[in-house]
Amino acid sequence: CAAGLWPASITPFVFPAMATLSLLTAINRIRAGIIGSAS
Repeated sequence: CAAGLWPASITPFVFPAMATLSLLTAINRIRAGIIGSAS
């Protein structure tokens, strides 16, 4: 498992970072969809 290779000190930050990134991606897609439909 790749998680076993990560230092234990950064592991608590990895999943929140991925969740934030996916959330920002979703927001950007929604925003692009709203702008696209409005124009």
